[in-house]
Amino acid sequence: MHADRAGVDRLWRAVIGCAFRVMNELGAGFAEKMCENTLEHDLRKAGLAVFQHQAISAHYGDVVIGE
Repeated sequence: MHADRAGVDRLWRAVIGCAFRVMNELGAGFAEKMCENTLEHDLRKAGLAVFQHQAISAHYGDVVIGE
């Protein structure tokens, strides 16, 4: 299956635009989580579906090493 090139381009422009807006507005020195929350807010305002840090289980053999 081939990706919709125009759709992918629109998505990248929206994501990069939001990232630059957040960077320009907040500047340097903010905690990563604050930047992440601000970027999520801008991406949602742009009409994108956003999910932060979804929980997953990590296994090493039959042992759960993280969740």
